[in-house]
Amino acid sequence: MSNQYHKVFDGRKRRIRGLWGRNDLFYAQASLPDESGVVKVRRVRLTATTVAGAAAELRRLMTRREEEQLPLMTQAPKFDEYAEKYIETQYALGRKTLETLKGESRHVRFWAGHLRSTRLNRITTTKIRNGLIKLIPVNRPASSRARQPRGYGPRRGHCGCRANVGR
Repeated sequence: MSNQYHKVFDGRKRRIRGLWGRNDLFYAQASLPDESGVVKVRRVRLTATTVAGAAAELRRLMTRREEEQLPLMTQAPKFDEYAEKYIETQYALGRKTLETLKGESRHVRFWAGHLRSTRLNRITTTKIRNGLIKLIPVNRPASSRARQPRGYGPRRGHCGCRANVGR
C-alpha cells in the first residue's frame, strides 16, 4: 500500500481523467471555488469502492460543479479563530449593548479556551457536555448553586409532598 496518489485506469487500461487513487480510496481532482470564490484545484474523497463506481461519482460531481450546486469544499474554521472574528464583528456592528457584548465575550472566551483549535464541524455533544461540567464550581455549597429547571427534581404530588406519587 502506497501513500502516494496514483492515476486510475479503467478495464481497458485507459486513464480516467480527474480520478486518482490512494490507499484503496478514490479521489476526484477538480477546480473548485472556496468560500471567497477563488477557484483552486482540489482532490475530493469519493465514497465509491470500485473503479466503475468512482468514475460514475466523478461524473456526478462534475455535473453538480457545472450547475453550481456543490457545497463549499473547504475546511471548517477552528473555533478559536471563528470566535475571535465573531466578537469583532459584533462590536463593529454595534447592534448589541456594551454589557451584552461583555457577557458574550466572557462566554466566547471560555468556550474558545475549552474547544481551542477544534474545527466547527468536529464539535460534538460530548465536548459541549465536558465544557459545561467545567463550568460547575466544585467547592461551592449546594445551597448557593442555581436551581435545577422544572422537571429535574424528585417528583412531588399536588400538595408538594413526595408521598404516593406515580401510583
